[in-house]
This record gives sequence, structure tokens and C-alpha cells, in this order.
Amino acid sequence: MKKLFVLLLTACLICGLSACGKETENAGTAQAEPGTEAVEQEVEEPGTAGEAPAVEETMVPEEAASEAEVAASEPAPLQDALLVGGWTIAESPAMNEERQAILDKALADYRDEKPTAVAYIGSQIVSGTNHAYVCRMPALTEGGAETYAIAVIYEDLSGNCIFRDLYASDAETSIYDGENLAGGWTQAADPTVTEDVREALAQALEGITGAQHTPVAVLATQVVAGTNYAILCEVTPVVPNPESHPAIVFLYVGVNGEREILNVFDFRAVAG
Repeated sequence: MKKLFVLLLTACLICGLSACGKETENAGTAQAEPGTEAVEQEVEEPGTAGEAPAVEETMVPEEAASEAEVAASEPAPLQDALLVGGWTIAESPAMNEERQAILDKALADYRDEKPTAVAYIGSQIVSGTNHAYVCRMPALTEGGAETYAIAVIYEDLSGNCIFRDLYASDAETSIYDGENLAGGWTQAADPTVTEDVREALAQALEGITGAQHTPVAVLATQVVAGTNYAILCEVTPVVPNPESHPAIVFLYVGVNGEREILNVFDFRAVAG
């Protein structure tokens, strides 16, 4: 009996130890699962949070570059292109071989009827140089008249020249060609503004408020009962923080001392 009792007790102890081992294993597994979930969350969340800034940093420069490309393909507003924004007005508006050569390079592949340079306005240093010319522009439409325009030519650091921007006006030239148009306009041999013209313009503008007109170049003259002048002027509105812009001013100087502004024409950007 004693031996049977000892065998039964031993069997009970073995079963008890086996049960304890399984509970310990299950407890260990249960403790490990929350730990595994915590690690997975810690690894996943920083990765997910980091994806949004990475996409944003990539997209912003691309959008900015696209806007810049669109802006570069359009003619610059006239007040940004001429007379302000780093432009230097030439001391003399007279054309010379160097200035004409730059224009000729840019117009090499232009249409058959090319603009004729009347005066050189000035330059702007960029990555290279921008040059501004007043030109007689052939009619842009059939049956239209020749008008004054401003051509902006870009010259790169290698000396290559391209037609960058064109600004047209409604100021007709009506230039006398030596055979036709009796009484027509004669292109000025020297577009430099003389003191007589400067004084006559100032007198004609007396009492006219709202803007200051600074003569830049005399483009043409017309002999009538006196003389008419076509003058490129820098027009500066009399307002806080004014923005200057060029305009063609037609001035009449009579034989009896009369001084009168006949008309003023602004410029507008068009395709070059």
C-alpha cells in the first residue's frame, strides 16, 4: 500500500509541475505580445509622420519653378522693363556701329520687314546686357501705318543677341522718304535733345500737372508753320513712390513762339 501511495503522489507532483510550466509559458507569451505591438507602433509612426514633409519639400520647388518659367515667357511690364529697375539711360541716344550691330544680330532671323532703329535708350546689366531701342516699326497688320515701338534686345556674355520684348505704340511716324509724302516727318539725324527743345517742351507743359516729362530723344521733326517734334520722354507721375514709363510726346513750336503739346502716346507690350 505504501508503495502504491508513493506512486500516486509522485504522479500528482509530475502533473502539477507540467501545468505550472504551461501557465508560465502562456504568461510569457502574453507579456511579449504587448511589447511587440509597442515596438511596431514606434517604428511605424515615425516613418508615416516623416512621409508628408518629404513630399512637401519636393513639390514646392517644382511649383515655384513652373511659375518662374511662365513669367519668363511673357513680356515684362513696361515699367519693369524700361527706365527703372537697374536701367541706365544712355548719355547720348545716337546710334553707332556697335549699337546697330547688336540690333542687326537680334533681327537676323526676323521677318522680311525689320524695324529701323531711330535712337538708343539705354542698357541694363543682367547675366549679360539688355539694350533698349526706339524703332520705326513696319505695320503689324495689312493696310496699317508705320509706328514707333521700343525693342528690347538681350545680349549674352558670349555676344549672342536675341529679340526679347517689343512695346508698340499708336504714334505714327509718317517719315518722308525723299520722294513721297510732301510735308512729312524727317527722322532726326541726331536724336540728342537740344536746350531749345528742352526749353520749348518745358514751356508747353507749364500748367499741366500730374506728371513730369523728361525728354530722352528727339525722334523726328516736321516743318509746318513752325516745327513739330516727336520726342521720346520719360514720364513720372507726381504721386508717392512713382513708377516712370516712356511715352512719345508730339510738340508744336510756332514761329511766333507758340508752344503746344499736340498728343501723347504710351507703349504696350506685344509679342516680339
